[in-house]
Amino acid sequence: APPAMPAPMPMTAAPTAASGGSANLVIENVTSRSRSVREGQQVRFRYRIRNRGNAAAPASNTIVYRAGTAVVTQLTPALAPGAAYTGSVVVEAHCGAALMIKSDAHNAIRESNENDNSWSSQFECAAAPGGAATTTQAPQLAPNTQAPLTQALPQGSSGQSTSQSGGSSSSGSSGCTPDLRVSRVEIDPPYPRVNQNYHVKIWVLQFLPSGAEPPTSFVAIRRAGHTTAIDSKYVTFAQNNSAVTPDYDWARSDWVSGPMEVFIGLDNQHRVNECREDNNEFVYRYTIYPENQAMADLAFRGYLNFPSHNLTNRDVNISGQLINQGNATAGPFWIDFDCDDNRDAHTKLNHRERVTHSMAAGEVIAFNTHIRWSTPGMKVCIVTLDKDHEVVESNEHNNEYIGLTLHVDEPPPVQ
Repeated sequence: APPAMPAPMPMTAAPTAASGGSANLVIENVTSRSRSVREGQQVRFRYRIRNRGNAAAPASNTIVYRAGTAVVTQLTPALAPGAAYTGSVVVEAHCGAALMIKSDAHNAIRESNENDNSWSSQFECAAAPGGAATTTQAPQLAPNTQAPLTQALPQGSSGQSTSQSGGSSSSGSSGCTPDLRVSRVEIDPPYPRVNQNYHVKIWVLQFLPSGAEPPTSFVAIRRAGHTTAIDSKYVTFAQNNSAVTPDYDWARSDWVSGPMEVFIGLDNQHRVNECREDNNEFVYRYTIYPENQAMADLAFRGYLNFPSHNLTNRDVNISGQLINQGNATAGPFWIDFDCDDNRDAHTKLNHRERVTHSMAAGEVIAFNTHIRWSTPGMKVCIVTLDKDHEVVESNEHNNEYIGLTLHVDEPPPVQ
């Protein structure tokens, strides 16, 4: 018998428009897990848009503005009276810049109140407290359980995250020069097992006078909470201040499981007279898991499908299949679509779909979602599974699908 097709992921139908009354979109509960913001940091905000009116609101565009410039455009689905939609957006922090999230940004919907569609705030970059950075304990996993990868970080601290943001490569620490500081640390894969090869990747920002040689720094691996190094190196970090290429990549493996930490002491011999000496030490915690630790592994199965002919302001149906290739259950997670909105204007459209179904090891599920574009042209999308790292996975490098390219045309004129 042919293999059974996977069950489709449940979808919620968009509401139909009401014949009377008016919609009223408001933004509620804007939150961020980043407590300490640095220049150039990629900050994720979550927000909720609710229709407080007495008529349905059709689909509309929500735009995020930084310093008055639109940086992200997202589609908000149609909302029945009282219904709400939860969205998420990532914005690069610019210290002191105003941030605004505005629903129905193009005023395409007739609302009972047009003055409550936006939320505003400001990026405030706080200086780290003196001394070494504190840490947040990495998640301890029992077999067949999941824990969030990203944790809220206290000011000036490090934590368990595979996507900690780097700092700005264009300016010093609030005009402070010379200054050395660690901007980012990654463990790859993020959940290494005993005797498994992994990489410690370190990004350092070094704002030094022109022609000055970077000083020697000290990097050590040690048991969490201990000061005795298991392994250590003296490193001269390149002065490239790149957010892409790590300044140091340390390939390692460990034979005992448990919580570990990377200690970094910049300019450990104090050769550079810095305007700030209190941000030279950095601690990053992670965990080595037992060799038989069960973990999920989410991946796309085959190609994503979409119509060959698409029109503006019409739903484009995108479908595909997902598989959990690991040996542990994968809890609920998001599928993120980061797409071109208007390529000429360099604007982006972000769409999210929630997988509420827990996927058993080896399970395959089907999904489909709808995205609507208001402008014609070529649209390229990067589709990412579990971008928020809610699921502990043995492989984080197979979560992206980059082959989604479609064209959207204007509808023919009405005869």
